[in-house]
Amino acid sequence: VEDNSRLYEVFEHLDTYQWIIFTSPAGVEIFFEEMDRKEMDVRSLGQAKIAVIGEGTKKKLKEHHLFADFVPSVYDGDTLGAELAKELHGDEIPRAAAGNQKLAELLEQAGANVDDVATYTTKYEKSRLIDEKKEFETGSVDCVVFTSASTVKGFVEGTPGLDYTAVKAACIGKQTKAAADAYGMKTRMAKKATIESLIELVEEMKQEDC
Repeated sequence: VEDNSRLYEVFEHLDTYQWIIFTSPAGVEIFFEEMDRKEMDVRSLGQAKIAVIGEGTKKKLKEHHLFADFVPSVYDGDTLGAELAKELHGDEIPRAAAGNQKLAELLEQAGANVDDVATYTTKYEKSRLIDEKKEFETGSVDCVVFTSASTVKGFVEGTPGLDYTAVKAACIGKQTKAAADAYGMKTRMAKKATIESLIELVEEMKQEDC
Protein backbone atom coordinates (compact mmCIF):
# COMPACT_ATOMS: atom_id res chain seq x y z
CA VAL A 1 0.00 0.00 0.00
CA GLU A 2 1.14 3.56 -0.60
CA ASP A 3 0.76 4.49 3.06
CA ASN A 4 2.16 1.90 5.48
CA SER A 5 1.80 4.16 8.53
CA ARG A 6 -0.56 1.66 10.17
CA LEU A 7 2.15 -1.00 10.00
CA TYR A 8 4.70 1.44 11.39
CA GLU A 9 2.41 2.07 14.36
CA VAL A 10 2.39 -1.66 15.03
CA PHE A 11 6.19 -1.75 14.78
CA GLU A 12 6.42 0.69 17.70
CA HIS A 13 5.05 -1.94 20.09
CA LEU A 14 5.75 -5.12 18.15
CA ASP A 15 7.25 -6.87 21.18
CA THR A 16 3.92 -6.67 23.04
CA TYR A 17 2.10 -9.08 20.72
CA GLN A 18 1.60 -12.73 21.52
CA TRP A 19 0.90 -13.77 17.92
CA ILE A 20 1.69 -12.45 14.45
CA ILE A 21 -0.37 -13.95 11.61
CA PHE A 22 0.72 -14.00 7.98
CA THR A 23 -1.96 -14.86 5.42
CA SER A 24 0.23 -14.87 2.29
CA PRO A 25 3.88 -15.01 1.17
CA ALA A 26 3.53 -11.41 -0.05
CA GLY A 27 2.50 -10.35 3.45
CA VAL A 28 5.67 -11.90 4.88
CA GLU A 29 7.88 -10.27 2.27
CA ILE A 30 6.44 -6.79 2.71
CA PHE A 31 6.48 -7.07 6.50
CA PHE A 32 10.23 -7.75 6.59
CA GLU A 33 11.01 -5.26 3.82
CA GLU A 34 9.39 -2.57 5.95
CA MET A 35 11.27 -3.78 9.03
CA ASP A 36 14.50 -3.35 7.06
CA ARG A 37 13.37 0.10 5.99
CA LYS A 38 12.91 1.03 9.66
CA GLU A 39 16.26 -0.61 10.56
CA MET A 40 14.61 -3.21 12.78
CA ASP A 41 15.79 -6.81 13.08
CA VAL A 42 14.05 -10.01 14.22
CA ARG A 43 14.79 -9.25 17.87
CA SER A 44 12.03 -6.66 17.60
CA LEU A 45 9.50 -9.50 17.47
CA GLY A 46 10.11 -10.23 21.13
CA GLN A 47 8.35 -13.39 22.33
CA ALA A 48 5.64 -13.30 19.65
CA LYS A 49 4.66 -16.61 18.09
CA ILE A 50 4.02 -16.74 14.37
CA ALA A 51 1.08 -18.35 12.57
CA VAL A 52 0.92 -18.80 8.79
CA ILE A 53 -1.92 -19.78 6.48
CA GLY A 54 -0.10 -22.52 4.56
CA GLU A 55 3.04 -24.06 3.10
CA GLY A 56 3.90 -21.21 0.72
CA THR A 57 3.78 -18.64 3.51
CA LYS A 58 5.71 -21.00 5.78
CA LYS A 59 8.49 -21.31 3.18
CA LYS A 60 8.67 -17.55 2.71
CA LEU A 61 8.94 -17.07 6.48
CA LYS A 62 11.78 -19.61 6.60
CA GLU A 63 13.74 -17.45 4.14
CA HIS A 64 13.94 -14.96 7.00
CA HIS A 65 15.29 -17.70 9.31
CA LEU A 66 12.04 -18.01 11.23
CA PHE A 67 9.87 -21.08 11.68
CA ALA A 68 6.09 -20.96 11.99
CA ASP A 69 4.65 -21.93 15.38
CA PHE A 70 1.25 -22.70 13.90
CA VAL A 71 -0.04 -23.92 10.52
CA PRO A 72 -3.73 -24.90 10.15
CA SER A 73 -4.78 -28.38 9.04
CA VAL A 74 -6.50 -26.85 6.00
CA TYR A 75 -4.81 -23.91 4.31
CA ASP A 76 -7.50 -21.25 4.34
CA GLY A 77 -8.48 -18.28 6.46
CA ASP A 78 -11.53 -19.87 8.04
CA THR A 79 -9.61 -22.90 9.31
CA LEU A 80 -6.71 -20.76 10.45
CA GLY A 81 -9.06 -18.58 12.49
CA ALA A 82 -11.04 -21.48 13.97
CA GLU A 83 -8.03 -23.58 14.95
CA LEU A 84 -5.83 -20.74 16.18
CA ALA A 85 -8.72 -19.41 18.28
CA LYS A 86 -8.39 -22.54 20.43
CA GLU A 87 -4.81 -21.54 21.24
CA LEU A 88 -5.65 -18.03 22.41
CA HIS A 89 -6.11 -16.53 25.84
CA GLY A 90 -7.21 -13.00 25.06
CA ASP A 91 -3.99 -12.23 23.21
CA GLU A 92 -3.41 -9.39 20.81
CA ILE A 93 -2.75 -10.28 17.19
CA PRO A 94 -1.56 -8.27 14.21
CA ARG A 95 -2.20 -9.73 10.78
CA ALA A 96 0.32 -8.67 8.18
CA ALA A 97 -1.75 -8.97 5.01
CA ALA A 98 -5.12 -8.13 3.55
CA GLY A 99 -7.35 -11.19 3.42
CA ASN A 100 -10.39 -13.08 4.64
CA GLN A 101 -12.27 -10.89 7.11
CA LYS A 102 -13.71 -13.95 8.85
CA LEU A 103 -10.24 -14.75 10.19
CA ALA A 104 -10.23 -11.63 12.35
CA GLU A 105 -13.86 -12.21 13.36
CA LEU A 106 -13.17 -15.76 14.59
CA LEU A 107 -10.20 -14.59 16.65
CA GLU A 108 -12.15 -11.71 18.16
CA GLN A 109 -14.95 -14.09 19.10
CA ALA A 110 -12.34 -16.11 21.00
CA GLY A 111 -11.47 -13.02 23.03
CA ALA A 112 -8.48 -11.76 21.08
CA ASN A 113 -7.69 -8.11 20.46
CA VAL A 114 -6.92 -8.05 16.74
CA ASP A 115 -4.93 -5.47 14.81
CA ASP A 116 -5.72 -6.21 11.15
CA VAL A 117 -3.01 -4.50 9.10
CA ALA A 118 -3.25 -4.57 5.29
CA THR A 119 0.19 -4.19 3.70
CA TYR A 120 -0.69 -4.55 0.02
CA THR A 121 -3.52 -4.27 -2.49
CA THR A 122 -4.28 -6.36 -5.58
CA LYS A 123 -4.69 -4.75 -9.00
CA TYR A 124 -6.21 -6.51 -12.02
CA GLU A 125 -5.29 -6.30 -15.68
CA LYS A 126 -7.49 -6.94 -18.73
CA SER A 127 -7.08 -10.36 -20.33
CA ARG A 128 -4.41 -10.52 -23.04
CA LEU A 129 -6.46 -13.03 -25.06
CA ILE A 130 -7.58 -11.50 -28.36
CA ASP A 131 -10.99 -13.20 -28.35
CA GLU A 132 -11.74 -14.85 -25.02
CA LYS A 133 -15.13 -16.16 -26.13
CA LYS A 134 -13.68 -17.92 -29.18
CA GLU A 135 -10.71 -19.25 -27.21
CA PHE A 136 -12.94 -21.01 -24.70
CA GLU A 137 -15.61 -22.14 -27.15
CA THR A 138 -13.04 -23.81 -29.42
CA GLY A 139 -11.22 -25.40 -26.50
CA SER A 140 -7.98 -23.52 -27.17
CA VAL A 141 -7.72 -22.88 -23.43
CA ASP A 142 -7.57 -26.14 -21.45
CA CYS A 143 -8.35 -24.55 -18.11
CA VAL A 144 -7.93 -21.45 -15.99
CA VAL A 145 -5.83 -21.80 -12.83
CA PHE A 146 -6.88 -19.83 -9.76
CA THR A 147 -4.58 -19.47 -6.76
CA SER A 148 -6.98 -17.40 -4.65
CA ALA A 149 -10.50 -16.01 -4.62
CA SER A 150 -9.07 -12.64 -5.61
CA THR A 151 -7.62 -14.13 -8.81
CA VAL A 152 -11.14 -15.25 -9.73
CA LYS A 153 -12.32 -11.67 -9.25
CA GLY A 154 -9.42 -10.39 -11.34
CA PHE A 155 -10.17 -12.86 -14.13
CA VAL A 156 -13.84 -11.86 -14.25
CA GLU A 157 -13.04 -8.15 -14.25
CA GLY A 158 -10.54 -8.70 -17.05
CA THR A 159 -12.86 -10.76 -19.28
CA PRO A 160 -16.17 -8.88 -19.51
CA GLY A 161 -18.86 -10.61 -21.53
CA LEU A 162 -17.32 -14.08 -21.33
CA ASP A 163 -19.64 -17.06 -20.82
CA TYR A 164 -18.10 -18.41 -17.63
CA THR A 165 -20.06 -21.68 -17.83
CA ALA A 166 -17.61 -22.61 -20.61
CA VAL A 167 -14.60 -22.11 -18.32
CA LYS A 168 -12.88 -25.09 -16.72
CA ALA A 169 -11.29 -23.89 -13.49
CA ALA A 170 -8.57 -25.48 -11.37
CA CYS A 171 -8.87 -23.99 -7.88
CA ILE A 172 -6.36 -24.09 -5.03
CA GLY A 173 -8.88 -24.30 -2.18
CA LYS A 174 -12.52 -24.18 -1.13
CA GLN A 175 -12.80 -20.38 -0.93
CA THR A 176 -11.31 -20.05 -4.41
CA LYS A 177 -13.62 -22.77 -5.72
CA ALA A 178 -16.63 -21.05 -4.16
CA ALA A 179 -15.72 -17.81 -5.90
CA ALA A 180 -15.46 -19.59 -9.27
CA ASP A 181 -18.66 -21.58 -8.63
CA ALA A 182 -20.53 -18.32 -8.15
CA TYR A 183 -19.93 -17.55 -11.84
CA GLY A 184 -21.01 -20.99 -13.00
CA MET A 185 -17.54 -22.22 -13.92
CA LYS A 186 -16.79 -25.94 -14.16
CA THR A 187 -14.58 -26.18 -11.10
CA ARG A 188 -12.17 -28.70 -9.65
CA MET A 189 -10.29 -28.25 -6.37
CA ALA A 190 -6.74 -29.33 -5.49
CA LYS A 191 -6.39 -31.98 -2.80
CA LYS A 192 -4.26 -29.60 -0.74
CA ALA A 193 -4.07 -25.82 -0.90
CA THR A 194 -0.52 -25.79 -2.28
CA ILE A 195 0.91 -24.86 -5.66
CA GLU A 196 2.31 -28.39 -6.01
CA SER A 197 -1.11 -29.95 -5.50
CA LEU A 198 -2.68 -27.43 -7.86
CA ILE A 199 -0.19 -28.40 -10.58
CA GLU A 200 -1.09 -32.06 -10.06
CA LEU A 201 -4.77 -31.17 -10.52
CA VAL A 202 -4.04 -29.37 -13.79
CA GLU A 203 -2.12 -32.41 -15.02
CA GLU A 204 -5.06 -34.67 -14.10
CA MET A 205 -7.51 -32.41 -15.93
CA LYS A 206 -5.29 -32.38 -19.01
CA GLN A 207 -5.05 -36.20 -19.05
CA GLU A 208 -8.83 -36.52 -18.70
CA ASP A 209 -9.31 -34.36 -21.79
CA CYS A 210 -6.89 -36.41 -23.87
